[in-house]
Formats: sequence, C-alpha cells, structure tokens
Amino acid sequence: MTDSDIHSLNHKSASYGVLEDCLSEAQVLISILEKTVDKIDVTGQLKHRYINGHSRIELLAIPKTTPNMFGEPRLSTEMHHLLIDTVKDLAWIKDNPPDYEWQGKRYLWKLTTLEDESQWTIAQIIHSGPTLFSQWLQRTETHRGGALPWGYSIQHYTLFNNNEKPIAINSESEFFETLGYLPIPLKDRSDGYPQYWRGFKLV
Repeated sequence: MTDSDIHSLNHKSASYGVLEDCLSEAQVLISILEKTVDKIDVTGQLKHRYINGHSRIELLAIPKTTPNMFGEPRLSTEMHHLLIDTVKDLAWIKDNPPDYEWQGKRYLWKLTTLEDESQWTIAQIIHSGPTLFSQWLQRTETHRGGALPWGYSIQHYTLFNNNEKPIAINSESEFFETLGYLPIPLKDRSDGYPQYWRGFKLV
C-alpha cells in the first residue's frame, strides 16, 4: 500500500467520523425541538450521508401552527423560543425565521423553517449542494445560464410556471424532469459547476 493509499483511507475514515458526529449532534437538537414542529429533519449533504471538505449541520423544520383571532393558522413561536434558549450561549449569525444560523462548539449550524409540507421537497433539493448549485437552480436559462425555463421562478421553495401558477412537486425526479433535466447525482451537485450541470439537460 502506497503513502497515497494510506492518506486516502485516513481521509475517508476522518470524514466518516465527522459524518457520524454531525448526525449524532443533529439528532440531539431534533429530539429537543420535535414537540414544537410538525416536521424536522437533517438536510444538505448530511441528509445524503455525504461530507465534502466542510462540517456544517443543516436542518429543515415546519413549526407547528396555532389559530389566530380569526381561526386562521399561523406559525407558532414556540420553536423559535425553545431554539433560542437551547443555544443561547453560542455565537449567533442569524436568529430570525425563516433562517437561523449559529456557530456551535465544533460545527456551523443552519436551520431553515418552512410554512408547510408543499415546500419540503424543493427545499431539500435546493439545500442538497453548495451555494453555487442552489443559486443555479433558482435562476432562469436567460439569466446567467440558470436551470429554470424562461418565465419560471422559485419563490419560498415553491416552483411557479410562466403563468405564475404553482407546480406541485413531490420528488427529486419530478422536479428535475419539470425543469427539463435528468436527476443530477449528489456528488455532481457538490463538485460540479453550471456548465457541467447543463450537461444533464434533456435533449
């Protein structure tokens, strides 16, 4: 076995250790917040059990709703207050919905809140790669070579067509097919770039 082989094995072992550590820490916070949310889960590369050179724990959550004075549902602030109290001694980067970010003792954390289940699939996809991939997904083809067909947009994790009508998306494959693409594998999302991603476009 060469020195290069040993280095590669050590790197994979270290990455696996970080992955398991991140998943363990994420589960602790999920167990604390789960009574205040309708749904919560890890997202980003951690969701796909993949670590690529950085250690960040990302979560998605749908806070529970409570009726307002007119009986209409509104997002409860219970999760917000419990989260703030739970990590009050750490350095906050953002502490207002829909995004929360803070520096933990070992890892950078990000929690994104959604309004309802209809946003879940697209939110998972947008958070599944680096910032460049997320930005590319939300730009049109005529705007710096993005992934969206002309007239389409993504607002609040909802896909709208060129008639400004929302399109229900229930899976990754359905999302990419709607944009006219083959599903882009996770590794290619992380290591690729816009010109490369456009190679997955259906002819």
